[in-house]
Amino acid sequence: MVHTKTSNFLKSLFALVTNSSFMLVLFACGIDLGIVTTIGTLLNQILANYYDNPSTDAGKIGLVMFFIGSMAPAVCGIILDKFKAYRLTFVVLQLCTLLTTIAFTYTLNLGIICVYVISALLGFFYTAIQLVSFETAIELTYPEPETISIGIMTATFQIGTLIFTYLYSWVLNTLGITWANNTMSALNIFAFLLVLCIRFQFKREQSHVMGYSH
Repeated sequence: MVHTKTSNFLKSLFALVTNSSFMLVLFACGIDLGIVTTIGTLLNQILANYYDNPSTDAGKIGLVMFFIGSMAPAVCGIILDKFKAYRLTFVVLQLCTLLTTIAFTYTLNLGIICVYVISALLGFFYTAIQLVSFETAIELTYPEPETISIGIMTATFQIGTLIFTYLYSWVLNTLGITWANNTMSALNIFAFLLVLCIRFQFKREQSHVMGYSH
């Protein structure tokens, strides 16, 4: 029985890693969440380049990002449930994360209130794209077990966070804050291109429709 479970797991794992659309979602969302987690982790260092005593604001901004981000699943859940517009929602959110990341880079020196506003948008869009990525991955990989696909994505996000945090810190200390933020924006552009290459096949939704028709 254990052998059978192991065999089924390996078959599912192989099916997932050979699913090009799933891998594109995996890497695109891994980049996105790696970026926003890196910004949140190093926010104090980022603000220190523009403001004195940034610790208090860094903590408050982190709280704002979390609070606004907590609203994203409800909003996106309603949109996906009502319209099933996975492709459009994914592409629009990816574009919004890209534009917000660029805005974050070039508005840091415009006042702390501006940083709060842009950071709130970062929290919303990046949290939203995580939800949409999970839902899209489940659609693309059906009937493979959701626990395996989501587990792979979660592990990839953790690895991406470690890599991006190190990369951002290195660029920040070596070349400066603008280069560090531009590097994140460049990675976000790459993620956007990956999303455009995804073939959206709604296997779970099609299965439900066929089930209802019978």
